[in-house]
Amino acid sequence: MRVVIDKARITRLVHRIRLMRHAARMSTKESFTKITEDIKATSQQMVPYKTGALHDSAYTRVDTRSYDVVAEVGYDRNDNLGYAWTRHQIPAREYTTPGTSHQYLLAAFFQHEDEVKKSVLKHFGENLRLIGFRKHSTPFAGVL
Repeated sequence: MRVVIDKARITRLVHRIRLMRHAARMSTKESFTKITEDIKATSQQMVPYKTGALHDSAYTRVDTRSYDVVAEVGYDRNDNLGYAWTRHQIPAREYTTPGTSHQYLLAAFFQHEDEVKKSVLKHFGENLRLIGFRKHSTPFAGVL
């Protein structure tokens, strides 16, 4: 028995796997960017608003590090205000703006948590199609 190694075919396969890995990473970044913006927007409707400083300190950040995508959404990133954590964790005696409360980030996250998986898979399918994958050529056929 003789085994023939098709180096060109193996090279093409390795290239396609790299493209899929890149598509997955970019899809995750795109999804996390959208989701963190959605969480921020939702929390902005619930954050206490007395002077506006806490409201205005909201931020989002999405970074890619090697093979990871790290997403962050929060308030007072540089601790300039000094009370963002306390305001989030401990209810105030009274709120000057109706409809606001403590734990605004947590409540916003819970409203959007189901979107994470769906969004990543949707963007992954779109990115795979952009780089030339067909629906039936990947294990993600149901997603694409």
